[in-house]
Amino acid sequence: MAKQQRRFGLKFAFVSFAGLALSLAVGLGLYLFGVFPLMADATASSADPYRHISLSDADRACYQHAYAEFGERIWVLTLDRRSSRLDPSDQLFKLFYEVDLFPRRDRKGQATRHYINCFTAVNRAVVQSFQYASEGEGVYRTVDQAERGLFGL
Repeated sequence: MAKQQRRFGLKFAFVSFAGLALSLAVGLGLYLFGVFPLMADATASSADPYRHISLSDADRACYQHAYAEFGERIWVLTLDRRSSRLDPSDQLFKLFYEVDLFPRRDRKGQATRHYINCFTAVNRAVVQSFQYASEGEGVYRTVDQAERGLFGL
């Protein structure tokens, strides 16, 4: 009985050692081919920009910017999924929205339709350009104008 337990223990140790060696060999091979990075390589600091962002990340950045710009005045904010796209030549995500805005923050009055063009870079979820206009006015303001003030100073 003791001899059987000893054989089972030796077989178990051999199979465990062979499995560990095989796992290490496969992991090393994947790492050397660049398929499987080490955990130290995969963790990036929050200051580093993304390598790539998705359309969802760009949508979230534009959504937050729209709510920071209009706040309580927004009744409905809708992404135009047919026109929004990645433009590889400009390296920008170009997102287009329709928004119904109330004239005042107290949400009284008739909400009017406005259109928003929001552009973000492909490597950072930060708004590069934010333009909006209503159907009748044709007036728009960009992110740069908002940062500089009314007279561009």
